[in-house]
Amino acid sequence: MRQIVLDIEKTGLNPYSSHRVVEIFALEMIDRSITGEKFHTLLNPHMEIDSEIESLLEISNKSLSKSPSFEEIANGLLDFLAHDVIVLFNYPFVLRFLNKELEIALNESYRLDNSRVINLMSLTQEKFPGSNKSIRDLARHLKINIKQGEKRGVVCDSYLCADIYNMMVE
Repeated sequence: MRQIVLDIEKTGLNPYSSHRVVEIFALEMIDRSITGEKFHTLLNPHMEIDSEIESLLEISNKSLSKSPSFEEIANGLLDFLAHDVIVLFNYPFVLRFLNKELEIALNESYRLDNSRVINLMSLTQEKFPGSNKSIRDLARHLKINIKQGEKRGVVCDSYLCADIYNMMVE
């Protein structure tokens, strides 16, 4: 079975205001094994991001201004996702952003099918009741090694998410 582990970086917390996705990383797994196939891009939000966000994300306005817009990559992303299972760490939050970006890009109301999304945060809370841990906290708790040089961002978080997911469903 094909599964896609996906994570995003964004300019803020509310997709219904002016906040936009600025980076997306999707990692393919087949039968819970990482294949190496991935979809990764920075995205031009068509606005300057403030210096705090630049520093937090380690993404510059200059690099974003040279990147494609979500509108330019939307169909490629949908092709990569196909109709397969999507694993998200914070399902409602990430899905709200993706659906809003897809709605803008496709000029229509668009929703990824919730039935194909696995909410990893819910799975981990079932196994660790009362925990609202971040993906990094869970990785440390589960003794998953965060590789040097991969300490930030969607790439690292997606690989951690894949490792955590595999531990949760064993």
